[in-house]
Amino acid sequence: MGGFLKWVNLLFNEYKLVRRFMVFWIILLISVVTYVKFFSYQPETADYLGVIGMLATVLAFYQWSRGKDK
Repeated sequence: MGGFLKWVNLLFNEYKLVRRFMVFWIILLISVVTYVKFFSYQPETADYLGVIGMLATVLAFYQWSRGKDK
């Protein structure tokens, strides 16, 4: 079990896996939602505003995580 925990610690702390995955995920999500909104001609904007709110949350987590590393 010690080897597994050492591997998880290496991925999460040294390689910053979670931080990079969250940034990649939000970029992909914004791209998909933007494509759907602009090419489907739906008038609702609540889902797009929700994605922008998630972007703000991810960026806040990213800044907090980077500040904690220094």
